[in-house]
Amino acid sequence: MSAARWIPRSAALSAWLVLAGACASDPAAKAAAADAAGAAADAAANAVGDAAKGDAAAAADAAGQDAAPVPSKKPPACPVNSAPVACFHKCQPAGNAAAPTVASVPQCPNSYTGLTWATADGKPAQAASLAFSVGRADPDTGAFVPYQVGGAATPWAPIVEGVQGGVHVWAAVRVALPAGTPAKVVLEVAGHALMGDGAGGCKVVATELVGASKVMAVAEPGPAGWWTNASKLVPGVPVAFEQNVATPYCGQWVRLVVEVREPKSGAWGRQTVDLRQWDLDNL
Repeated sequence: MSAARWIPRSAALSAWLVLAGACASDPAAKAAAADAAGAAADAAANAVGDAAKGDAAAAADAAGQDAAPVPSKKPPACPVNSAPVACFHKCQPAGNAAAPTVASVPQCPNSYTGLTWATADGKPAQAASLAFSVGRADPDTGAFVPYQVGGAATPWAPIVEGVQGGVHVWAAVRVALPAGTPAKVVLEVAGHALMGDGAGGCKVVATELVGASKVMAVAEPGPAGWWTNASKLVPGVPVAFEQNVATPYCGQWVRLVVEVREPKSGAWGRQTVDLRQWDLDNL
């Protein structure tokens, strides 16, 4: 209970007793009792006022604390560089950052899938139909941020250290689902990453460790019809690299292949995005 609504019991009781005693006394005593009662009442009112001021000050302090800026979790931007940098460490490269020319990933057939279908040949029972984009969560807001937004800018993606010491790239999805889909829906997400094998082909260098993750996708607050699994706590599905250090992948191009399925309808889709890697945690 707020002190502003509480009258000190001792002061109120003192005033009452003084007045009650004065009822059986002479006029002088009654006058003295009235003066004492007034003083007691003034003391009670002052106490209430002081308490109210204290509550107001505490509220103001709390409001000031709530308004304090929250430090950003985003890495700093890398300094503008004129000489190519082979591997950017602990800073976000700009889309036009100078980097050595390295081979892009060859166009390889879609021979690998992390999703499994209960069919005789293990292939999807229907053609791909889900429209979605691939990215990761904004570290401050949790909002979905696509890796590629068009234009000539290089889509840099961070190599992130996992809680158990491995390294991975995040794969979050933003999926278009039909009207009537609940605000929260379970999706299956699988991903892997490819690099050139040095002989004109490509090899798998990173996989979603459990094959396919069941993720909770939530309807976005913006335009209706889009759901995402990106959040501040879980930026996406970790697609883990084979080696536990960033060196073999930093500065290199990888092709991130992501598949999504809505289990109830069986609708699914596949997206491919080419990313150039940088080292978020100085691994």
